[in-house]
Order: sequence, then structure tokens, then C-alpha cells
Amino acid sequence: MKKMIVVAAIVLIALLDFYVYSQSKPAHITTPRSMWIVDWQREAGLRDVEALGQSLSSVSLFGLYYNAEHDGFLPESTQQLIQASKNNVHAKRYLTVVNDQITGTKELKSEAVIEAILANPKKHQQQIITFTKEAHVDGVELDYENIPADKETHYLAFIRDLQQQLHDEELALRVVLEPSFSAALPDDIEFIVMAYNLHGPHSDAGPKADFEFLDHLAKRFPNDAGNITIALSLGGFRFAKDGVTSLTEQQIEAMKPTATRHDASAALSFTADDGAVIWYNDAETIKQWTHYMQQKGYTKFAYWRAGSMSEKTRDMLKNLDEK
Repeated sequence: MKKMIVVAAIVLIALLDFYVYSQSKPAHITTPRSMWIVDWQREAGLRDVEALGQSLSSVSLFGLYYNAEHDGFLPESTQQLIQASKNNVHAKRYLTVVNDQITGTKELKSEAVIEAILANPKKHQQQIITFTKEAHVDGVELDYENIPADKETHYLAFIRDLQQQLHDEELALRVVLEPSFSAALPDDIEFIVMAYNLHGPHSDAGPKADFEFLDHLAKRFPNDAGNITIALSLGGFRFAKDGVTSLTEQQIEAMKPTATRHDASAALSFTADDGAVIWYNDAETIKQWTHYMQQKGYTKFAYWRAGSMSEKTRDMLKNLDEK
């Protein structure tokens, strides 16, 4: 009899443990989503990612840069981000490699770096693999931009070769592409398409994306093979006579704007007291863009970027799968 009571007690405890676990575990994630954390806003980015918790399937740690000799290197700020992410991030982690060249000043999206990489692919592939292994992350994310059109096929060959080498090391690969990338894409490589910067420092005032722009991307980068992730951008831009500057959601919230939402983009705009025009995205904008692309067959999304996000956007992304 005693033995039966003990067995019954053990079963009861196990059932209670299972009940507690089932009540506390996060909802099943049906929309894989990723978030970038940048080295220059490490602490704020990590706070946002920590708040998003298990709603994120992966994060990108930004990043690995290039020096004057076109060799890759991890600045101390990136090393600190990688180290901190080991304890604070529970999703898959990717090391983002960018063709920004730091030689005292920073040259963004350097064509010279692209030329050096393609001129000596084996050397640079080995550098990337070494840095990725030393970082103890799950994979590498290539974010090379400003690639000349006549170099695109060479770049895809570089990616193909790198993917095989990473596979041999049990490391993943994904590749960020600008909307202007024109070469045909293979079906067996993971790509992230930047669905933003329709307007920005290169243009007149306007939204980062609109629905016509998203339609264009859907035609250019169809997700027939399921290997396309759509990247959307948070925050906004301040367009003024003295130039265009980026604004985070929290910076925009602090301005307490009375803004107009535009049907063509779901983005908002207002004119600041100094005459600058502000265009930005809020939680509703990002939600509409995400759902719009879901209707076009996209199932995976990435968001640029963590750091000074609004609470409303964090909540929206966390509960994106709720109907």
C-alpha cells in the first residue's frame, strides 16, 4: 500500500510540474523573426532583445569590419557585444560581416573591400570562418552592400563556396541583399532582402517603404523556395536643410508628435518646430507591412534594429502571431 501511495505521489508531482511548464512556456512561434543588435548601441539593444525573449528565433550581432589592408577585424565594441550576448540572448546568434572599412574614419559599404574579397576569396572566406568559430556563434550573416552589378555573379560564387565550407564546420549562413541586387538567386541559400530605404539620406523626404515598393520586392524576390526573409526597418528619418539623420522610436516619441498616417505606406509624418520633416514607422506601420508581406507568401522576417525601441513595438513583435 505504501508503495502505491509513493508512486501516486510521484505521478502527481510530475503532472503538476508539467502543468506549471505548460502555463509558463511561450506560445509556439509560427513567424520566425530576427533582430539586429549593433555594437554602438549594445546595452539598449540587448535590453530590447531580452524583453522580446523567446519570440525571437535569431539575432544578428553587428559586426565584423575591415581595416585599411582589407582584412577583417572585430573591434572591442563587437567583442563586448558577442560576450554579453552569450548570457542575455537565448536565440540563435549570427555574426554579421559588413563591408564597412575603418581606417581612423569609417567608409560605409566600401567597393574597395568588395573588390579585395573577390580578388582573393579563399583568404577572406577563411578569415570569416575563423572569426565565426572564435565567437562561438551559430552562423555568419554576410551584409555586403553597394556591390557593382558586374560583380554580382562573382559574389554569388563566393557565397556558394563559403556556404559549403561553413556547412563542413556545422555553421549556418545567411546573406543580406539590397533591393537593387539583380542577379538570379539560388534556392538553397538563405537571403534577407532589405525592404527599406526607399527614402533616406540619398533622397527627398518620404517613408522607408510603401506598399508599391513592397509589391516591387515581391515580384523581384519571390519566395517560391521559402528561402527569402523580409527585413523591415524601425524608427525614422529627420529630413532637414542641413541633411538627413536617423531617429529611433524613443527619440521620436520624446518629440510628442501630432502626425499624419499615410494610406500609401502606413507610415507617419509631421513637421517639427524647426521646419524639419520627420517620416517614421510605429508599431502599426511595422505590423501592417509584416502582414502585407505574409499575404504574399513570406513567412520569415528580420527587423533593423534593436536599441531604443518603443514599448508598443516590442509588444507587437512579441505577440505577432496572435490573431
